[in-house]
Amino acid sequence: MKTLLKHFLIIVTLSICVSALLAGVRHTRKRGLPVDIEAELLNRFAAENTRLSLSSHPRDNYIHWNRDDRYSGEMSLKISIDQAEKEVTYCSDITLREALDLQAAYQEGRIEFRVKTMALFPANTKFEVLLVDERNTRLNSEVSFNSPENAWQLISLPLRDFSQPPLPGSFNWKTITRIEFAVRCPESSKGLTLLIDELKVKDAQTVLLDIGAHFE
Repeated sequence: MKTLLKHFLIIVTLSICVSALLAGVRHTRKRGLPVDIEAELLNRFAAENTRLSLSSHPRDNYIHWNRDDRYSGEMSLKISIDQAEKEVTYCSDITLREALDLQAAYQEGRIEFRVKTMALFPANTKFEVLLVDERNTRLNSEVSFNSPENAWQLISLPLRDFSQPPLPGSFNWKTITRIEFAVRCPESSKGLTLLIDELKVKDAQTVLLDIGAHFE
């Protein structure tokens, strides 16, 4: 009798856990974040076990770790926009738990990554990378890529080519807390997907941040 009761309690407990997980995924779907259970679990793992967290806004846009298609290593980043409205900016953020000091790297440093489109984007789609400091001040650099669909292209953005701050000294290069990817389409579009891999921040000699290293 005790054995049967024990098994019954185990089954009830597992059922509650699975229901809670699925409810959480359904709730996440309403906010426009990953709807795939594996993608959601990977995002949670990264947030809890690395020094990175992923987020996106507005709705119909999400960023998550992706193991199915990558240039190298274990994971790439997948940015998906289910329904892109005309002239709306869709942002996908990588938040660092510890601020990154890039002041000494400003002159010779750069952000480098591989990018691939899974579907043709409308002509004149604007794609930007932004650096955000602890005061939420943003500097941006526009990305130009013309690789064919399903082909990886190397992007290298010198730090000195990012936009100037709104006021002199208002951006703190010693406290970078977030890297953002922003996409804005000139017309409404469906099913837009970008893959990002080998995302690194470098100075002349050293890799200062390697996003993919967390999964190696």
